Amino acid sequence: MIKNRQHENLVRGMPYNEEYVPEEFSKMRVGIKTIEDATLSLGNYSKVCANYGDKSFILRTIYNHDYNRLREISEYFYEASGIYYRLCRYLAFLYRYDWVITPLTVDEAKENKNKELKDFAAALNYLDRSELKRLSGDIALSVIKHGVYYGLIIDCGDFCTLQELPSAYCRSRYKVGIDPVVELNLRFFDVYFTDPNYKI
Repeated sequence: MIKNRQHENLVRGMPYNEEYVPEEFSKMRVGIKTIEDATLSLGNYSKVCANYGDKSFILRTIYNHDYNRLREISEYFYEASGIYYRLCRYLAFLYRYDWVITPLTVDEAKENKNKELKDFAAALNYLDRSELKRLSGDIALSVIKHGVYYGLIIDCGDFCTLQELPSAYCRSRYKVGIDPVVELNLRFFDVYFTDPNYKI
């Protein structure tokens, strides 16, 4: 033990002193604060909600399939914990979401080739303006944070976009062909839009 301490002190350029007492870092000052004041206690989630730091509460919530509470917990940790924030974003944007369009030539006639090239360019422009890579990453992030994504495709002519719907007020139980039907609980408008003029 003494040899190790001697070696450490020699490496640090300090003379060996058996009475050496390590510095009290809580007494160090950073600007006008001490380190103790400037340090964030990451394990102290009970200040916001006493149950968020309780492992048994979270496991019970998972077991009871309380999806709204799980979404609240996930959203809270996404905002409060840098590790959870980085992990969610890493998983959401891990896949590159690249896309490819391959033109299919049926007729070799010259006038048809020109039309096909125009249609091909229009399709490329449509997808470029739609920003599919960003939209796909946002959808994946919402799925990781909330467990689900409900959206409405809005065709704006030369591009399309998605309107995200509130997951707490949506469900999907049926399909029309291969497309899932999203049901929206209209109570959402009564809860979040209390002003009748604004609601209209």
